[in-house]
Amino acid sequence: MARKKEFAIDRASLGTVDKLLAEMETKVVACKEALESDWTLAGVQKISRDIFELAKALRDKMPENGPRRTARTLCQHAYFVKKYAADEQHGKIESNLTSLEIDLSDLKEHVERMREEIGGIPAGISDKIAAIRNTEVRSYLQESCKCLSVGANRASVVMSGCSLESLVRSIYVEAKGQDSSKFSFARLIEVLEGDKSLPADQAAIISICRVFRNLTGHPLDFNCTREDAESLLRLAVTQLRKNEDIAKQSRGGKG
Repeated sequence: MARKKEFAIDRASLGTVDKLLAEMETKVVACKEALESDWTLAGVQKISRDIFELAKALRDKMPENGPRRTARTLCQHAYFVKKYAADEQHGKIESNLTSLEIDLSDLKEHVERMREEIGGIPAGISDKIAAIRNTEVRSYLQESCKCLSVGANRASVVMSGCSLESLVRSIYVEAKGQDSSKFSFARLIEVLEGDKSLPADQAAIISICRVFRNLTGHPLDFNCTREDAESLLRLAVTQLRKNEDIAKQSRGGKG
C-alpha cells in the first residue's frame, strides 16, 4: 500500500518557507543578542514586530495537519514576544522566545518531512541521517538528500561518496594519529582494511561506493539514474550508522 501523504505543498511554496525560516532564525538570534545588551532599546521592539510578521507568514504558508498547528503555536509565542517587548517585560520576552525556538525546531522537522513528500526522498532517511553524530558526514548526507529531491542525481552520488570518504579519513586519523591528506581515498581503505581498523565487509562496500562516486563525478559518458543515487545514499547511511554503532560498542555502550 502506498504511503498516505500527510502534507500538501508545492516546491515553490517550500522554497519560500525555507527563506522565512532562515530569516526567522536570524531575527530570533538578533532579538536575544539585543536583550543581552540593552533590552529597553527600541530596536528590540522592532525586531519583535518583525518576528511576529514572519511567524504569520509561515503560518499562512503551512498546509493543514501538523505543520499548521505548529505554526499557529509559533505565531502565538511570537505575538507575546512582541507584546512583552512593547511592555518592556524582560523575563516574559525571554520565556516566550525560548518557547518560540522550540516551535521553530518542530516546524523545521515538519518542513523536512514535506520536502520528502514532494521530492521523493526515501521514507525515513532524514531521521536516520539526523541520528548520525559526526557533523561533517551528516552535512554531506543532508546535501545528498537535497540534491536527490531536485533530481540532481549525479550531485547526490558525489555527496554520498564524500560522506564515506570523510568517514574513512576520520577513522585513519583516529587509528594512526596522522594526517590523511597525503593518501588517496582508495589507499586509505586498503591501509585500514589491512590493519583491521575497517572491517572487510565495510571496506568492500565503501570501495564499491568510491568507484561509483568517481564514475559519476567525472565528465564521463556514464548514466546515473535516480535509483542509483538513492541506492548509494542508503548504502552510505547504513555504513555510517554501522560505524557509529561499532564505535559506541568499543566505548562500552556509552553515548
